[in-house]
Amino acid sequence: RLGRRHWPAVMVSAMRSLALAERAMGRTAAAVRAVRAALRLARRTTAEERLWTRLEAGLVETDRDDWAAARDHWETALREAGERWDAPAALAAACLGRAEVRRPDRAAAVRLQERVEQWLRDRTAPMVAAALAQLGAEIALASGRSTEAVARVQQALASWEAVGAPD
Repeated sequence: RLGRRHWPAVMVSAMRSLALAERAMGRTAAAVRAVRAALRLARRTTAEERLWTRLEAGLVETDRDDWAAARDHWETALREAGERWDAPAALAAACLGRAEVRRPDRAAAVRLQERVEQWLRDRTAPMVAAALAQLGAEIALASGRSTEAVARVQQALASWEAVGAPD
């Protein structure tokens, strides 16, 4: 009984992890299959699991260069998160900002950037800070502010490097 109760959450996490691994290895089709399975399983789990799964689904779509589909996943994640954000919601907002840069709707991207900055003011969340730095770099690039863009790209790279991989 206990196994049946927790099986969906374990499996959604496993499929999401598989999608991330496939994406990291450049196997986009396999990542798509894994994240679709995770999305199906996530319907029967917690809101947090659904949010993380939507976040990964959007990232898989960016590998397919389908930013509209990615935006849909991240918008859904934020809609489900509501006003009470946590780290995955802030990450989804930063990713959504990147999608808005490509739409192009820089004003929406800047609003999302400001919202994530506000969320980060009293928190330490290295992945969110790195995603925010990347969004800032992309906004500067898209706005033609090349000097600022170079500095922000360097900051973003350093932020992602600082996140590192677990030991």
